[in-house]
Formats: sequence, C-alpha cells, structure tokens
Amino acid sequence: MTSFNFYLFMFALISTGLVFWLHRSSKFNTPTAIIEDLGEVVVIRQTLFSRATKLGGKSIKKNDIVKLQRAGRCLTLFNKGGNAYDMWISRNFITNVIAHCHELFPNATYDEIQS
Repeated sequence: MTSFNFYLFMFALISTGLVFWLHRSSKFNTPTAIIEDLGEVVVIRQTLFSRATKLGGKSIKKNDIVKLQRAGRCLTLFNKGGNAYDMWISRNFITNVIAHCHELFPNATYDEIQS
C-alpha cells in the first residue's frame, strides 16, 4: 500500500508541475495560440489543454464579436447573440492578448472592470 501512495503522490506532483509550466509558458500563452485568426473566423482556445494540444476551441465569426471585457486575468468576448466566452490568461500575457483582440475585432467595444 505504501508504494501506491508514493506513485499517487508522484503523479499529483508531476501533474501540478505540468499545469504550472503550461500556465507560465510563453509558447502556449501567445495571442495567436489563444485566438487563432483564420480569415473571417477565429478559433478561441479557452483552456490550457486546448492551447497545448490544438484540440477543441470554438470557431466564431469576427463580425459577431461586439464587446471585449477584462476583469483581472479574465478576458471575455461577447457576441451579438449575448453569448460570452471567458478566457483565463496569465498576467504576463493578458495585455498582448487584448492588443491582438483590438486588431482582430476593431468594431468591438472594450470595457475593463476594476476589482
């Protein structure tokens, strides 16, 4: 039973380290990794897993995004239908992602909520 606990502890430790590394990695937190421009549509990758594996993500038309909202580390995109897409981004990368969003969605309004 002791070896099982050791392996479980090692798995938890390695998993935590991997998530911490992904969260801090500039490779997976660049603006183009989070919001990929495909012409008329963009692919939004909201989670670290989808950014690292390039799986998943949501395809949205650029013209449908009407509002950008920042609240701390959370960047939210609102579309015409009232749907919201939250992305949790490291403090080190959020300003670059917001600048990228302003380029991709020039007609969208921007709101920043101070917390």
